[in-house]
Amino acid sequence: ARREATGGIRTIELKHEELRNAPLLALAFESAPGAGDAVAAVIQPQQMFGVFARYSASSQGGQRRAYLLGSQGSVLAHSIESYVGSDFSLGGVWTGAAKSLVEGKIRSGVGEYLSSEKLPSIAAYERPLNLPLAVVTEMGVPSRGGVIDLLLEGRWRSIAGPLLIAL
Repeated sequence: ARREATGGIRTIELKHEELRNAPLLALAFESAPGAGDAVAAVIQPQQMFGVFARYSASSQGGQRRAYLLGSQGSVLAHSIESYVGSDFSLGGVWTGAAKSLVEGKIRSGVGEYLSSEKLPSIAAYERPLNLPLAVVTEMGVPSRGGVIDLLLEGRWRSIAGPLLIAL
C-alpha cells in the first residue's frame, strides 16, 4: 500500500488478491478540521470512473486512450481494461511528466512521449484536485506529425476535453 496525504485528503492504493490485478483506492477525508475523525471510502477505480470504459468506444482502434495513474505509476483505471493493474513507472509519460504531476511539481501539461508499446504518441495530463493521481489522455501520432500539428488543427481539445470534463 502506498499512502499520500495532501490538503486533508489521504489516498491509499491497495491490491486485493481476489480482484487479480485490479487495484483498489482508499480515500479518507477529515470530517471536520481538528475533529479527529474521518470518513473513508474504498473504491475500485476502473468501476467507479466509468468514463474510462466509455472512452474506449471512441478509441480509433486503440489509438486514443485514457487512464488514471497512481502515485507510483500503477494503472488504476484504463480505457483498455487489460492495462488495469499494470506498472507504467518506466514509461515515457510517467518519467517525462506524470511523476512530477503526482508529486505536485506541475498541475497539467501536454507533450510527445513513447506509449507503453514504445510508439510515438502525444499525451495531455492533469492532476485531479490535489490528489497524488494523474489523469492522462494519449493519442498515437502519425509518423509525419507531432503535437504542434494536432494543436494547430484544433484536434487535441476534442480528444482531451471530454475526458477531463467527465472526471
